[in-house]
Amino acid sequence: MRARVFVPGGLCAPNDLAVLTAAAAPLGVTSLRIGERQDWTLEVDDRKDRSLALALNESGLRWVRAEIDAHNVVTSAPAIGLASSTSWLTADTFREALNAFAVSPRLRISITDPRQGLVPSWASDVNFTAAENPDTWRLALRIPGRSELLLWPVLFSTDELARAAFLLEDELVAYETREPDVLIEALAKRFPAHRPLDKHASEKFEPRLPLHEGMIRLSSQAFCLGLWRRSEDFPLSLLDAVSRLCRSTGLGFLGLTPWKTLLIPGIQEPDRRRWEDLLVQERWNTRHASQELGWLVGEDKSLVRVKNSVTRRLVRRDVRTYGKTISLGRESRETTLCLERGRNGPLWSIWQSDEAGAEGRSHRRVRSLVPTCFLARALEKIILAPPQIAGKHEEVLIPATAEVLPQCPDCGTIYDAAWGDPVGGIAAGTAWSALPESWQCPVCETPRSRF
Repeated sequence: MRARVFVPGGLCAPNDLAVLTAAAAPLGVTSLRIGERQDWTLEVDDRKDRSLALALNESGLRWVRAEIDAHNVVTSAPAIGLASSTSWLTADTFREALNAFAVSPRLRISITDPRQGLVPSWASDVNFTAAENPDTWRLALRIPGRSELLLWPVLFSTDELARAAFLLEDELVAYETREPDVLIEALAKRFPAHRPLDKHASEKFEPRLPLHEGMIRLSSQAFCLGLWRRSEDFPLSLLDAVSRLCRSTGLGFLGLTPWKTLLIPGIQEPDRRRWEDLLVQERWNTRHASQELGWLVGEDKSLVRVKNSVTRRLVRRDVRTYGKTISLGRESRETTLCLERGRNGPLWSIWQSDEAGAEGRSHRRVRSLVPTCFLARALEKIILAPPQIAGKHEEVLIPATAEVLPQCPDCGTIYDAAWGDPVGGIAAGTAWSALPESWQCPVCETPRSRF
């Protein structure tokens, strides 16, 4: 059983984290993971699912089983102080909006500042973004079956966001409304006195992903500590130590990001040494390569192995990825490069973004049918290509074939004799039967015998 524990807006109170670790530890849980939507995820075997449900119910935290269609509300509140921001936005503004969500929505909802680059602004179904005037929000709606976002013709105030989101949920989920005009009219009846959207206002932003790992200076006396791990697992021992130190130093909240980073803002200069000592005691590295940090990865654990395989090559070949973000196995396209796995096996398509605008990024497919073992090479070629020719023509990297090929049961990598395994030193044209018994999957190191 896998459970998701909601962290509204990605703002986690140290006391709540302590309660969660205390509930999980007796069940044999050794680590937590940060989910795509700024929530905590944990997993136990099926024999303990009832015990986990009882423990989480007694904790008082809001949670659901992973397969339940309910979602955490995402906000860019953790980005305050780390990235550029709209002048009137504060943490209290986000809390005011979040307090109106009495139940967890079935639609994916985000409330963000479009000037920051830490939390994607148009990756949800219902996307509220701060407008220039105080207490006003734009709305961009993702209608099922439509590729483009619907930009709403009016603005909303902070106290109206939850009501508008749940009305849209009723229309899209309960009544299955899909016509934009019908949706706009339905909300207009409930919000008759709205301020119309100024279509001439300039709202194009393309913010870069800010630094979100290590000890980051916020001011002359304050820091933010960002914690990230290659495996994306946060040991309970670390989280328990973090919650205790937060409480003893008077820190009010921690921030969870879609990049699977845990942020600890507000650390004062006199307390900095205590946090550095904690990192030493927990053997926690805060100096990962920049090529590893700019990834939005889906919930499937096999995707983490694919990402690590790709980043190893990028780091080894010193491929600079500054200013680029990459998503892997996610439904929405909100990064500069998007890697999407095909429905029929481990073949990938790569999408590259054009200019970002008020309704998010537009993308074009620049590679298709890329085997997992060639994903890093294809990505390197796109990154290093001159801007005027990058992604100009779509390239297919594998010929169509009806042959059934050996496939890794863990990560989905296929072995095609036409390509061989350049990572493992296997030349193109080497038949499966000619591979040595010691050969392993180039992505996750699964032995040949398990293919």
